[in-house]
Amino acid sequence: MERPEGDPMTQAADSTVSLVRRRPELDASARRPLRVWLVSTYPPRRCGLATFTSDVALSLCGTGDEVVIAALVEAAGPAVPGATFQLVQTSEQSARAVAASLSVDVDIVLIQHEFGIFGGRGSAVLQALTDNLTVPYVVRLHTVVEQFRSWQIAALTAPLAGAAMVFVFSEAAVALIATQFAGVEPRCCVVPHAAPAAMYRREDAGPRGLGLPDHTMVISTFGLLSPSKGIEHVIRAMPAVRRRVGDVVYLIAGRTHPEVVRRKGERYRSALERSRAHSGWTTSYDFAIGSMTSTNCPRC
Repeated sequence: MERPEGDPMTQAADSTVSLVRRRPELDASARRPLRVWLVSTYPPRRCGLATFTSDVALSLCGTGDEVVIAALVEAAGPAVPGATFQLVQTSEQSARAVAASLSVDVDIVLIQHEFGIFGGRGSAVLQALTDNLTVPYVVRLHTVVEQFRSWQIAALTAPLAGAAMVFVFSEAAVALIATQFAGVEPRCCVVPHAAPAAMYRREDAGPRGLGLPDHTMVISTFGLLSPSKGIEHVIRAMPAVRRRVGDVVYLIAGRTHPEVVRRKGERYRSALERSRAHSGWTTSYDFAIGSMTSTNCPRC
């Protein structure tokens, strides 16, 4: 839903966006604190998006902003620890109710978007949320592909059109958005994925923490494992990478995504192990799959 330039919400969005663009993580004193509402899955739900949102909330609170969570849930139930509201991901009524709550005393709403968490392929729940917000909102796209399918374009067109800003992880994503969603590119902002600050303060960070020489290059994938991440492609490419780069290893740390386990068991994980064997790797640090948390994951 595009809003005219003179619209009060558009003016409020411009003001808030100017604050966001000042990179508060670099200079928190350069702006006033923001009151931010986050809409996403949230722990204890086990998914990468929930973990990411928890880290974003901690980071924003660390710069003095006030953060309120609206947690996406599969069905109404007990309160989600740390969340103020629940949004039932298949309910338009729930989305409208949450939108009404989020439109009071807030600077901006940050919506974490991944396909499937707003009730499957349909766009009704996400659109019910964004159409009923009366404050500026930002959409963070966690998946941007070379060619969106027709149902994906239909699900995102209206929410992106009404967004004050659209956050993506890379410049390549900006280009892909520009070719598939008219008028959105000027509001796209690259905000890299990063990692929790605590991970960079560990004494055993780097190759030495893995028992490797300091000069070793470590390529790492960490988080919940699923076929959509393309890990198998990296495994197949590693022999060629090693021939070109030299002393390099690929570390994979994480459990299989719970939804993948529920549908297909550990077949994907087993396939990755077979790919490693077929690649002819022999050293124990070429490939490691295990449990991962922000405090025990080896860092690179």
